[in-house]
Amino acid sequence: MNIIIKTFSPIFTKILPRLPQAFLGLVIGIILVKITHWFIHSLLKMTKMNPSMIRIVSATIHVILYIILTATVFQMLGLNQIALAISGSIAALVFGLASGSSSYVSDLISGFSLAADKDFDIGYKVKVGGIIGTVIDMDLRKIRIQDEQGYVHVFPNSNVEKSEWIIIDKNLMKGRL
Repeated sequence: MNIIIKTFSPIFTKILPRLPQAFLGLVIGIILVKITHWFIHSLLKMTKMNPSMIRIVSATIHVILYIILTATVFQMLGLNQIALAISGSIAALVFGLASGSSSYVSDLISGFSLAADKDFDIGYKVKVGGIIGTVIDMDLRKIRIQDEQGYVHVFPNSNVEKSEWIIIDKNLMKGRL
């Protein structure tokens, strides 16, 4: 019986008095996470980002916010070691995202570069990677070129930017003048 009292004594003396504060922090935190998530999701929708990408970015931010909230609640309870371990999971998550998103970042930067290039635009007939066709769409990640048979070829922006392209005709499509 003494062992049980000694084992659970820290819970009664340290954690129980902090429970109301931690519960209040949890409730306020959940509300803040929901508001922040809604705000970020709304901002992302205003961009011309692909809806699938919006869901991925939004879900990732949502998970990170909940991990931060969980670590904060454990810290409020005085369980700093658990809070530290949870914070470490954020670092691992961010590291994983950073290493996996290098091609995404490369495509974004190349997309901005191609969009600013006066020799590459929607409606131009070009040759890219052995494909001759008309640029029908450009976004932050991909270039779409329709060949003369009607096939649409999709290239990552970074591949187009890194390689050579040949301008065959600069006649813009109607509506882009």
